Amino acid sequence: MRSMIVGLSILVFAGEALAQTRCYFANGTVLPNVPEYNEYQPCSGIGSICCGTNRDNPAGGNSSNGFTADECLPNGLCQNRITADGVEKISWWVDFCSDSNINSGNCLNICDQVRNSFGNTPLTPCNGRADSERWCCGDSNACCTSNVGVVRLAQVFGGVLSSSIAGSATPTTSLALSTGASTSATASTSGTGSSSSSPSSSSSTTPNQGGGDSGLSSGAIAGIVIGVVAGLALLAAAIFFWRRSAKYKKQALGPQYAEAPGGYPGGYRDQEHAAVPVEKYGKQQAGSSPIELPPAPPSELPSGDYAQYAGQHPQK
Repeated sequence: MRSMIVGLSILVFAGEALAQTRCYFANGTVLPNVPEYNEYQPCSGIGSICCGTNRDNPAGGNSSNGFTADECLPNGLCQNRITADGVEKISWWVDFCSDSNINSGNCLNICDQVRNSFGNTPLTPCNGRADSERWCCGDSNACCTSNVGVVRLAQVFGGVLSSSIAGSATPTTSLALSTGASTSATASTSGTGSSSSSPSSSSSTTPNQGGGDSGLSSGAIAGIVIGVVAGLALLAAAIFFWRRSAKYKKQALGPQYAEAPGGYPGGYRDQEHAAVPVEKYGKQQAGSSPIELPPAPPSELPSGDYAQYAGQHPQK
């Protein structure tokens, strides 16, 4: 029983070790188990980058001895040095990744559209050195002048770009590069490359002649404009709701009027009125019979001097 447990443990550890040494294409497919691809192994301590380190010919060796071993750079690229006719040639590559998910952040997800049939592609530094933060996909540095299709890489994988590089242009994808990567027989297999995603990798399409940091970038300006517009919109919304709330409160309370002392306009005093019987001047109720006043008594002419004039005036 104990020997069986030990055997199973060995198989599990062997399976894990095998899984850790596998490298994948940019589409997540594992590299085929053939000598050409078995040369690519995960780099130690640099994300999940795979480079062609499993070669007998050491870095900088003579080309007559076959492909030379790659060197894993801190920025996630693979550097290949080979000597031919006494001249050393250095090339930089994005090869494969030990993480099958290209968007995991453990791989370099750059130059996807220009990879060669082998699955990798060379890159050219704008400053001609391995510590460059601006790169062109392919074996030409033409993008360094136009600033179109430039890939920006931090000097340390997963690190931050320097301020002069990060603010020099608006980042975009490196797919703007239309020129495919052409590789020689030596380059296609000795190249380094990982088509994975890195949080620090980006590229730019906004030309910035001079390449330096000249004021705010267009991205920073766009951020400021968006912030100002959003602030104004919030302020306008706050004023609108405040005014509407005040209007509703005013309608709820209703009109209020000041009342003069005594219930009458100022300057007038209450006057006493004799009570009038309702039955005498009250409003006649509907349906009741009309009320007749009693006949007045006949009036008599006074006696005396007025009597002599009686009968002098003709009757009409």
